[in-house]
Amino acid sequence: MHPDGCNFRVRTETECGSVSPWSAVANSKTTTNDTPNTSMVRTFQSQNECGVVIQWDRAPSNGSRPISLQVWIQQRNGEFSSRGLSQFCDEDSSTTQCTVASEHLRSAPFFLTTGDDVVAKVTVQYSSWKVTYETDSNGYDVAKLGSKPGKVGAPTVVKAPNSSIDVEWSAPNNEQGLQYELVWNNGIGSRENAQYTPLTQPYTFALRYNRGSLIPGREYLFKVRAINACGSGEFSEPKGLSINQKPQRPNRPSVSATNQHDQCGVLIEWDQVQNGGSTITAYNIQIDASLDVDMNKCAADHLSTLECFIKCVDLQSMGLAIEDQVSARVRAVNDVGTGDWSSYSVDNVKVTLPPQQMDAPRIISKTGDSITITWAALAEEKTNGNPVISYKIGY
Repeated sequence: MHPDGCNFRVRTETECGSVSPWSAVANSKTTTNDTPNTSMVRTFQSQNECGVVIQWDRAPSNGSRPISLQVWIQQRNGEFSSRGLSQFCDEDSSTTQCTVASEHLRSAPFFLTTGDDVVAKVTVQYSSWKVTYETDSNGYDVAKLGSKPGKVGAPTVVKAPNSSIDVEWSAPNNEQGLQYELVWNNGIGSRENAQYTPLTQPYTFALRYNRGSLIPGREYLFKVRAINACGSGEFSEPKGLSINQKPQRPNRPSVSATNQHDQCGVLIEWDQVQNGGSTITAYNIQIDASLDVDMNKCAADHLSTLECFIKCVDLQSMGLAIEDQVSARVRAVNDVGTGDWSSYSVDNVKVTLPPQQMDAPRIISKTGDSITITWAALAEEKTNGNPVISYKIGY
């Protein structure tokens, strides 16, 4: 017998000599024409390109060598078409899969849209018959038509240890296997005019990113988009965060002996302090062995002048004795917290007190428009340890 089988057909003849037409041809190797065979065709989304992979089992010989095959895909109206599929699917009967571009399936005559089932069948042509392999109707082996990823929701941006920022986001529509591009403004510009540059190069599969080396006071903006084989989705809305810290440690202050408004005292001065990104709301001063200065005794504008005059009598009331050395340290406060203390000053300034009150002067002569007065020199025990350098007369 021929390996392709033998073909048979029949007709009937009567005694009167009439003859019927020939029947259809039957082959000894098969009993049907276009016999369906289910569970043989599978479709799934390609991971490497924007398309659908159609996969089937190798066509069996069935006693006859398969000649060719043809791939068909179900149109939106339910009918099957093979139009244009030959550019993606080889008709060689030895092939077992091909990838069809998604854009082709969106066009005529298929008109499929994102999320539609991609149902395929494969027709194998033998010498005298053909067999059609279909997609299983259970739905497990049927792909959805893919597209670019959806828009990612605005990321979550929170302050992390070491003054860094943690950025987290969720996969759009819980889709797995996506890559992501995270961009930021590097702390430059506002939401209206920020220029964004990539943070994740190459793209990342992760849903979290930590960024350090940030400058206090700047607003850092982040946005993210998802990427798959079909391209890039839309960027999320930007989400921002400013990294504010406690003020930095001030430089060592200076202390000098001076007089203000006829009052002896010490003037404590310090340099501008880096505010950590938040306005400085107060300064603290300590004298010597952690004696706190009542900042209300400083001038009201000490936040801007960066100096504080402390009277000698106030130093004495704080517990410092005459001739004790005055050294000071300073720290700054903002809305985040209190910064570190500076080092103590090293200016070798001592506590002094003004002279005690003098006895009343005496008028010794009065001529015309002039008056001559005299007074007794201040006794040494009334100078409070400091020699008198001048006298001031008031009238």
